[in-house]
Amino acid sequence: MKDRGLCAALVTHDADEASAIADRVLLLREGRKIQEGTLDEIYRAPVDGWAARFLGDVGEVDAPAAAAAGITLPPGFDGPTAWFRPEALVLDPTDAEAGLAVTAVRRRRALTEVTVALPDGTPLIGRCHGETSLAVGQRARARIAWTLPPNMDGALPS
Repeated sequence: MKDRGLCAALVTHDADEASAIADRVLLLREGRKIQEGTLDEIYRAPVDGWAARFLGDVGEVDAPAAAAAGITLPPGFDGPTAWFRPEALVLDPTDAEAGLAVTAVRRRRALTEVTVALPDGTPLIGRCHGETSLAVGQRARARIAWTLPPNMDGALPS
C-alpha cells in the first residue's frame, strides 16, 4: 500500500499483529495518545512502563546489585535501576565462581529462555534465538547490551 501512496488504519490490542503489519504505531491509553513511532522506536525507548510492558517483557536489576554480581552494564549507563528487554541480557558460559548460577533453561519455539540468579536469589531472564550451550547448574557471565530509558521506574504495572 505504501508504494501506491495509500494509508490504512488498523486498530488492534495485539502487539504481534501490529508488528507484522504496521510501518508506524500509535499507542493509545484510555483514548489518549501515549506514544507514536515505528515499532522499533517504541520497543527500545517506550515513554513509560505501561508502554514498555504492552510491547513485551521487561527485566529490572538494581544497578549496584548488578555491579556487585559482575553484570556489565552498557557504557554510559547512569541510574539506580537498569530496565532491559530479555534479549538484551547476554549470557556466556564461564568456569569462574564469580559468574551467575543458571537456574533454568527453557525452549520457547525459536527462542531459548535462560534464567540466572543474582547472589541474593533474584532471578534475571535472558532470551536468545536458537539454542544455547548453557545448562542448569552452570555459571554464566552476564552483560546487559542495551537498556530502556530510566523513566520506567515506578511506572510498571504489577
